[in-house]
Amino acid sequence: MSFGSELIIKIAVVAAIAPTMALALTIIEIKGSAYMQRRPGPLHVGLRGFIFPIAEVIKFIKDSGKNYMILSSFGDSKSHKENVEFLMKYPPLAFSSRTKKTFDIYSKVTKNSYNGICNAFFISKVIPTLNLNLKDYLIFNFYSTPEPIIDFNIKENNIQLESIKIKEKKNYFNSVLRHLDFLRKHPIKLHSKKIIRTVHDISYKFLHLNFGRKNSYLSYNPLNYLPLYKNCELTISDRVHACVASLSFNKPAMLVGDWGERAELFQRFNIQKVNNVILPTLEQQINQEYIEYVNWIKNVFK
Repeated sequence: MSFGSELIIKIAVVAAIAPTMALALTIIEIKGSAYMQRRPGPLHVGLRGFIFPIAEVIKFIKDSGKNYMILSSFGDSKSHKENVEFLMKYPPLAFSSRTKKTFDIYSKVTKNSYNGICNAFFISKVIPTLNLNLKDYLIFNFYSTPEPIIDFNIKENNIQLESIKIKEKKNYFNSVLRHLDFLRKHPIKLHSKKIIRTVHDISYKFLHLNFGRKNSYLSYNPLNYLPLYKNCELTISDRVHACVASLSFNKPAMLVGDWGERAELFQRFNIQKVNNVILPTLEQQINQEYIEYVNWIKNVFK
């Protein structure tokens, strides 16, 4: 290896590590002094204070005479009063929400507030996505709960949605017992339908978690998941955004479990269901939401 190539690699490694180290040291310094001084911001604002360094970035942006926007926001934080106070002091140029509750809490922080939907519904409109030469498959995506036992009837190679049966497993000590999940027998097909298991959480450091279930798919590029959702026959998941991705591409989705406030993402739509399966009837509504959202963005910059 030449001296020049070696130098470039070293610079690249340092450039990649330095920002992460700086952020980590900033968190340690801020939270350490916050514990001693009992400062509520670094201790409690946003994910137990771990979003506080973002507040420092916002301060820097505003102090530099520049602006920022908060788009497609979801606010379920118990410390929303502190968040509102901070954003009133350092207001964004624009703010859009993904639920009515979030809008009601944060709309006051700027004159350019918009009660919108989750921007993930727009992925089929703004991201070119390939058509796969792959048919007759389902997507299973389970993270917070063990993968349930699923069955349904087939007629003329079509899933009879009204026949889908979900037998959920008890979620006792899932954070520990999921390490034994690779010992379970996970089917790779249901009747004539193949199963692809998308793994969205790439932070696991254990292969028995990442690939413990057969036909698991994992990518560090989130765009690689989109063709799978675009071409699937049905998505069954305990993750809201796995269902959103499927619906964006006009494919049916079934959200398993009780997701409370996060399920509010769907309240804006006139949803039609069969046996708790959300039918792909949202295309026209999504198109209208997209047009109105783009027009709002344009008006912000006028």
